[in-house]
Amino acid sequence: MQDSKGLVLRGLIAGAIASLIACTLYFFQVFEALEYQLYDQNIRMNGRPAPDNIVIVAIDQPSLRRLGSWPWPRAFHAEILRQVSASGAKVIGVDIGFFEPDRREPDNDFQLVEATREAGNVIFPVIMERIVDAGEAQLVSFEPLPELKEAAAGVGHAHIEQSKDGIVRRVHLAYRTPERTYWGMNLEILKVYLDVPDDAIRETSPGVLSIGDIEIPVASAPDSAQALDDVYVIDYEMNIPYYGIQGTFEYISAHEVIDGRVPANYFDGKIVLYGGNAAGLFDTHMTPFSLDRSPTPGVEIQASVIAAILDQRHISRAPLWLLALITTVSAMAVAAVYLYFDTRMASLALVLLTVAAVAVQTYLFGSHGFWIEISPLVTALLISFIFGLMLKMRHVNEALDEEVLSLSQAAALGDKAGEKIIIQLFQAAEPTLRHLLGFPAAALLKIERDKGSVVPTAQYGLTRINPNQKTNLKLSGDLMSLLVSLDPILVDSLQNHPLAAIVPKAQISAYHAMIVPLVAKGDTVGALCLFRPRGEDFRTEDENLLRSVSAEFGTVWYNANLYERLTAKNTNPLATFTYKSQERRIQTLSALNDAVVDEKSLMSSIMNSVADGVIVSDVLGTIQLFNPKAREILGLYAESAIGQSAVEFIRRFEEIPYAEMQKKFQKIVERGETFSADIKLSLPTTRFYTLSMGPVRSSDGLVQGIVAVLSDITQLKEMDQMKTDLMSMVTHEIRTPLATVRGFAQILLKGGIDNEKGKEFLEIINRQSNRLVNLVNDFLDITRIESGRQVITKAPVNIDKLIQNALADLKPLADEKNISLQYRPDPGGLTEVFGDRNLIEQVLINLLSNAIKYSPKGASAGVAVAQQNGIVAVSVQDTGLGIPKEALPRLFEKFYRVRHDDRKDIIGTGLGLSLAKQIMEVHGGTIRVESEHGKGSTFTITIPAYVEGMELVVEETGKLVESTAVLTN
Repeated sequence: MQDSKGLVLRGLIAGAIASLIACTLYFFQVFEALEYQLYDQNIRMNGRPAPDNIVIVAIDQPSLRRLGSWPWPRAFHAEILRQVSASGAKVIGVDIGFFEPDRREPDNDFQLVEATREAGNVIFPVIMERIVDAGEAQLVSFEPLPELKEAAAGVGHAHIEQSKDGIVRRVHLAYRTPERTYWGMNLEILKVYLDVPDDAIRETSPGVLSIGDIEIPVASAPDSAQALDDVYVIDYEMNIPYYGIQGTFEYISAHEVIDGRVPANYFDGKIVLYGGNAAGLFDTHMTPFSLDRSPTPGVEIQASVIAAILDQRHISRAPLWLLALITTVSAMAVAAVYLYFDTRMASLALVLLTVAAVAVQTYLFGSHGFWIEISPLVTALLISFIFGLMLKMRHVNEALDEEVLSLSQAAALGDKAGEKIIIQLFQAAEPTLRHLLGFPAAALLKIERDKGSVVPTAQYGLTRINPNQKTNLKLSGDLMSLLVSLDPILVDSLQNHPLAAIVPKAQISAYHAMIVPLVAKGDTVGALCLFRPRGEDFRTEDENLLRSVSAEFGTVWYNANLYERLTAKNTNPLATFTYKSQERRIQTLSALNDAVVDEKSLMSSIMNSVADGVIVSDVLGTIQLFNPKAREILGLYAESAIGQSAVEFIRRFEEIPYAEMQKKFQKIVERGETFSADIKLSLPTTRFYTLSMGPVRSSDGLVQGIVAVLSDITQLKEMDQMKTDLMSMVTHEIRTPLATVRGFAQILLKGGIDNEKGKEFLEIINRQSNRLVNLVNDFLDITRIESGRQVITKAPVNIDKLIQNALADLKPLADEKNISLQYRPDPGGLTEVFGDRNLIEQVLINLLSNAIKYSPKGASAGVAVAQQNGIVAVSVQDTGLGIPKEALPRLFEKFYRVRHDDRKDIIGTGLGLSLAKQIMEVHGGTIRVESEHGKGSTFTITIPAYVEGMELVVEETGKLVESTAVLTN
């Protein structure tokens, strides 16, 4: 058990990691939406009445009905400026853009300019618009008409930027380029209102912008943000402390001003903002107060900014370093201190800390205008709580292992805990269930006895189940059989069955189901529900396989439930002395025992399934284990081998050098070396093995025993011998005809040979050349077929005519041995097969030539044809030497030739029958042999018969090249 200092240190490290995770999430703006919600809520909580020194002259719907639709003649705007100015307004801010001249009535522009000049206190906006040019968006400014700008007291930008969620929370007080700076129209209005000079707007310190004596907390653009020609740098970001919902500020309809219905001196000393709030005609924006989604006119947002600056209402955001410091310190403290609290108390403390953080945030915002984002802090506290819980659980589990089990296997049970493992096990089994066993849909059901319900935990193919919402089924009626049945339950109809709740409606009538109870320790913990289309029966093989699957699922689920109960108990320090604690320990020991037994059974199954012989001894060389394959290899010698000395056991086998093996044993035990050697054992038949030996090491690296593996390499040895024989055969087969050709060619070159003798020599040269050509062609043919490069043209072939041609071609060869060739055609008449004429003819000639070659003089050979069920069978029968029974299994292998004294003088390559087998297989046919040594053989090939309508096929073996319909009369 670890000391307290170690736990505290781990807690501090866990808190630091939790803080790092939270800060990383904050950096990637994961909490942005939540912080927006909290910020907006605080804005709404701190609303207040608007000051009475700001009045908005609104172009509203009543004004539009009274004065006509928009746009109005500029003479109307001029009249409003005169009326407002005459009423004593201190400054007039016009939130309407006049950047194009009135070409219809130029006099209107003159009136507006004169009214502006007469007032002397009018501020006009610079309109900023985002223009997309060549795929890039940039800000473009539109200033008022030059005459209007010259007559005005100032101009400033009226641009309003929205946050990502479309809500306006901040405003930028300056847009600047190297040539000019546009201060916000709100600052230009305040400059006139406060009667300060042009240079009164300045940055007095980092993060503080001043206008006169008023300081405004702002977020300045970084030093790296250099202004370029025609590219604006957006600077001096100010958080807007809104006063209230739309209409908080005093509104006067524009038509009332024009009609002279406003009392004299009504605007005396006030800031008057002139703009529109008629829906659909002027810019409107969502604000934190837009709960009913009603937007606020831009002119009122400007009023909020002006009022906030005058009232010194500011919102400052906590710097990132302070936020990171608070988050880190809090997370580290919580993670370290939590280790000494009960989990329930720690959970309560976490809730109280979260509430306190929200309360402090609200207080600082309302009283000091200080906004601190608490999402990373709360997240760090939550992660620290989780990390602390993990540390405590680890600490408690280590103590539990030491005091109760003292077994490392306890960790194995913990690794299997949790419902997630069950789901992963089900998901891993899905491909087998769906594709191999043919269950298009399945569900894993969990039985909750205490709640009387069955809960779908995982599924595939059942779209009706919502993965985010549990569909509980009542544990009653038909589902009650799960608690008493150990066998799979068949459900023929789902129409009125509880399972219909989890099956798509369109498939309820199309499916039937099998419910397999998941049982462990006599307790049904769940069920595996499998669906198939009606008409596809559940087979007995399915039930047997699923019983095995259910045992594995049930055991894992039982262990998971047990472990969950154990972890729930660990949070109570007094639970160690309770009866339930002892009961759970007994259950734990029982589960661990089952796990050990299962693991031993699994290892035994693996050993039994290994194709090599495995022998294990202890470090002293005493044999401890033989797997079944080793017993099979060693036969009777293995019966009494357990408990014997391995070195002495080796003495029984004369083929294994005893003295050398004794030295190998010593090196394995003393030095941990490994070695392997090929050995021959005659028990009773001779077979070859690779014997590999090496140390069995413990977890700390000590040699605990020796493992020996016997791998059967008899086939490899035979293949190696076959390769040697092949090289010998090929060398002989090529060298003999070459030597003959060369010898007779040299004789002919010397001359002096009469014509008759020369003709004989040339015939010999020709025969030996043909022999070489046939050998090479056989090699090439079989290689082309195996590599898929043999072009096959399948078409109707008259097999009767093909056989007669082959018999005619081979008649001279048969006549040399006085062998009669007989042909018995199909009694049904002319027979056509579907295949490649040349390749089929090659097989026929091969089989007939073998019949002649392996038959004695004066014997007979024949061909018979029969057709049945769309298959044509051609049999070639001889009364020759026949084939020994032991040679039949390998007869169609490449290069294999029967070794027997009765045919040692017959020349051959061992390729003909292998080639014939390959040709038949690419035709979808077969070749088989019946033979009795000394009495003859019968080879039968089968080929698909031609059926009218079949298509001409040209293909490479394994690859279709062309397909054309065969036309018949």
